[in-house]
Amino acid sequence: ERPWARRQVFAAALYLATAIVALAGLAPLQPGDAGAFLACFLLAWASMGSLSLLTMLVDPADESVSDASVKGCPVEDEPFCTACQVPVRVGSKHCWECNKC
Repeated sequence: ERPWARRQVFAAALYLATAIVALAGLAPLQPGDAGAFLACFLLAWASMGSLSLLTMLVDPADESVSDASVKGCPVEDEPFCTACQVPVRVGSKHCWECNKC
């Protein structure tokens, strides 16, 4: 979700730095043909990058956080987040910012 948090920008910069180090620093040091190393690295690097991006783009919020009709109304036998003022599911880890659930 934009704007990206500092931790997301740091993760992306670190991710790009690994590619630069591997391609510019390690690939030339490989004995003989480094094509197999490069192909395996690029495949793993692209897979990890795309899955990491998908993970960062998913909103982990509990459904009730965006529902204004339940705000401030605790439901019996359900956990209630006092920071967000909404009832949440039992296994919910809905909010990085409030860090309460």
